[in-house]
Amino acid sequence: MKPTKWSGVPDDDNNRRNTEQLTDFLMEQRFANGICPQVQVETLSHGSLQVDVIVIKASQEVPFYLYESHEYDIRPGVVYARQNGRNTPRNKSASSYAIERLWRHRFLLDATPYEHFLAALKDHSAWTISEGGVVERDYLTVAPEYTISFTSSEDNQKEPSPEFYCCNQYDTRVSYFTIVGRYHQTALFKRQGVYLDGMRYRTPTPDWGFLSNPNRPWDSESYKFYVKESEGWLLHKYLLDEQSDEALSAYRKFMENVLVYEAESERASFEEFVENNWERYESLKRNAVRIAA
Repeated sequence: MKPTKWSGVPDDDNNRRNTEQLTDFLMEQRFANGICPQVQVETLSHGSLQVDVIVIKASQEVPFYLYESHEYDIRPGVVYARQNGRNTPRNKSASSYAIERLWRHRFLLDATPYEHFLAALKDHSAWTISEGGVVERDYLTVAPEYTISFTSSEDNQKEPSPEFYCCNQYDTRVSYFTIVGRYHQTALFKRQGVYLDGMRYRTPTPDWGFLSNPNRPWDSESYKFYVKESEGWLLHKYLLDEQSDEALSAYRKFMENVLVYEAESERASFEEFVENNWERYESLKRNAVRIAA
């Protein structure tokens, strides 16, 4: 069998679409409830050739289907799926098994309590906020067995040497507290939180990242980050008081010092890139210090 000959995508191909154009096309289609897939076009180079890859992002909103007929004979209300490397033909529907799995995924019927918790954090209005006290406790209104508690203790109180992300606040003093998410009496997670700018803003402490010098791997440099859709990121968004100008001001200053990754794979790729281009990284850092001085 002869190997496939790659031709690539020519630059003058009128059918070629970038992420923005493809997204605009999908948003113009008659998807039920106005919810369409999120896509991204990534261009891969192979020698002098280019290949466009359409990445469909994972979503909780499946299944996607149209509520009106489409010009390419895609029928309304019909769910299409890809199973065992094959797409559902246009004149047929996905199997009942595939459709059931998609709906179960949307309604979290197969999810663990921890996955339910993370999904609920995305909607702040779904929670009943506690009134304060020694231990603050929020609970999920429709399922009060899910709770978030915020506890301050003497061990968590004022740190004499605040971390670097505190230093550009108007008030650099900090204090710490503990965040615990529970399902009934089971602790699903426990994280440290930090009060910034004289307790005007609170957030879970971001995660530590490390950049390694390939010539001196024991001498790494540290930074702070969040990964979108992770536990820390969702709590970070949940705790932001968007009605408080003071909290928003502290939030913006805080985010000047913290990296945010789209996914864990992006974090790993970034740290690997820096390690493989350490001299360039050192040069950029020296220039930044010179400009700041």
